[in-house]
Amino acid sequence: MCALWLAALGGCVGSFLNVVVYRLPAGKSLVHPGSHCPKCGYAIRWHDNVPVFGWLALGGKCRDCKSPIAFRYPGVEALTAAIFFGLAWIELFSDGANLPLRAMVEPSKAVVQSPLTLGQTVGVYAFHIMLLCTLLPAALIEYDKNRVPARLFLPAIVVGAFGPLFFVWLRPVAAFLVLPHATHLQGLADGVVGFAAGVAVGLILMLGATGVSPVPPRKGKHGQDARGTRHPEAASQGASAVSPVSRSTGILLAAACVGLFLGYQAILLLGLVVAVLGLLERIAGRIRSGLPVVGPVIWLALLTPAWLVFWRPIAEQLAAIAGLF
Repeated sequence: MCALWLAALGGCVGSFLNVVVYRLPAGKSLVHPGSHCPKCGYAIRWHDNVPVFGWLALGGKCRDCKSPIAFRYPGVEALTAAIFFGLAWIELFSDGANLPLRAMVEPSKAVVQSPLTLGQTVGVYAFHIMLLCTLLPAALIEYDKNRVPARLFLPAIVVGAFGPLFFVWLRPVAAFLVLPHATHLQGLADGVVGFAAGVAVGLILMLGATGVSPVPPRKGKHGQDARGTRHPEAASQGASAVSPVSRSTGILLAAACVGLFLGYQAILLLGLVVAVLGLLERIAGRIRSGLPVVGPVIWLALLTPAWLVFWRPIAEQLAAIAGLF
């Protein structure tokens, strides 16, 4: 029952993320006006706005003007519900079986492995959901050929920076061995190291993406971004991104968030994989022109859930390799 509740909650969050993906790059309010048909402008009734099932009940069409509603909307809702359910199954209901055991130094100077309590596992689950629900809209905005606004990452940066100051166990892998009675200092050190590593990786990925990034958008009559967009609602209104920050900033902040939430170890390895994939994209693009470019933000959004699934075995392998030196 708890799993179904989390899936339903994920569907509701996914419905909100649909709003974020369209309105945030366009500089529009996230709360006003309410959900409405982009064609006729009529407000969507509450019972038609139920994630996934509302779209199915309407047959994928607006109740008022019968215009088709893109499958993307229930698709994002279903994907977010799957993220909530899947991460709960792997992380929450398994008592954190996917999470590395955090090393701590006891007052006796002995190094011990500290398993998480149930309450701590719930907190880590919510912490990781915050990260994934930030990377998902960032990836969708990037897919739409819009620039990712910096303020999309602000809530995650605040939670990722301040949460571990009070709950150091939110990061199962510390930058350094955890010392007793040093919770705030430890959380600060882990955050600074992880964020700095993320920024460094983001800068490298920004430089690497320059050669494979989409063609810079042409400017409209009033200087706004006049490039085409894949987003169904924006396309239906002839809209384009308004007042966004540069695409490079999205890459930088996405990498910084991964480092802030998961630690420098995660972002260094994920950054390496993303860099290799970017290199392969560049090679493939030279062999055959016209191939779609995924880009670092989307790769990070795809690879981060995989990291969470296999985090413990990866950490164990890294520890074994480190023990050889």
